[in-house]
Amino acid sequence: MSRNALLALAALAVACGGKDTAETAGPTCTNGVELYPAADSTGVYYRTTVEALFDDVEDSATLTVDGVTGSSEWVGNSLVFTPDAPLASNTSYTATVTYSCGTGTASWTTSEIGSSIDVGTLTGNSYNLDLTSGRFVQPPDVGELLGSYLGEVTILVGVAEASATNITMVGAIGVEGAVPPAQDTCEPTIDFPVADFSANPFFSVGPDTTTFTVSDVSVTIENLLVSGAFSPAGDYVDGGVLAGKIDTRPLVPLLDEEGDDNAICEITNSLQIPCEPCPDGEPYCLTLYVDSIVMLGLDATVEQISEDTICDRPECAAECKGK
Repeated sequence: MSRNALLALAALAVACGGKDTAETAGPTCTNGVELYPAADSTGVYYRTTVEALFDDVEDSATLTVDGVTGSSEWVGNSLVFTPDAPLASNTSYTATVTYSCGTGTASWTTSEIGSSIDVGTLTGNSYNLDLTSGRFVQPPDVGELLGSYLGEVTILVGVAEASATNITMVGAIGVEGAVPPAQDTCEPTIDFPVADFSANPFFSVGPDTTTFTVSDVSVTIENLLVSGAFSPAGDYVDGGVLAGKIDTRPLVPLLDEEGDDNAICEITNSLQIPCEPCPDGEPYCLTLYVDSIVMLGLDATVEQISEDTICDRPECAAECKGK
């Protein structure tokens, strides 16, 4: 598969590294259930939700976390408990699910993330947005299938400026196969909306409409959301979320220069991922939601590069020839 095709796939979805779950149902139970986070997990994100995934929905089922107030709601076959406030770092918790087959529990421990970070240490930092480390929520059940492709695409995120209330970030495509990851300076960078940093160490970009360029193709993502939290030392980001609705039509030329507007949706439909209406009503959009993304720090700084300056760079002469 060509690199352009991989970039198109990267803009459409992220792979599911997933986190283990623990089955709580007994051997005679007719309705299986799994808890997330799994029993005995360590390094759990302090802003996590707690989930009980059932084979079949049970309206009378309950899900609680000892010592934590919050609310529960059904999302598909999952009963999702959302704490009223972030959990404490380096702390053990026990979740309990009660349903027709009895009671199941899972105890786990949060990571070091949760305490405030010195803002002055963030400017100039860069991170590898490891798409394969995330838990694929929407579209469901395709992360493992796409993982082998998306693992070959590197996306970097740099902190251009940081203050007590806001962070300005920039995204960049990495050089194919580079170890350690390195920025491809012949691709324009992506200017993200300013991130809210008032809940230090947690940051949140959007949701906002964002346009970026992939191989000379302009792509717009509606309601783009990027969030996560910095480690105390600022050397990695955990709990990353990437979400938004993307119009697949501009990406078609990356896969097939002569393809029609439905080309990418035909591929996703074959994976049981139907496209949905875009803001203009045409059925060519996909909604993405990925959480639990890990972004490891890099010993580099992401350089901001605009589309109109790329051909002034000597290293880009071959790519710019004929333009």
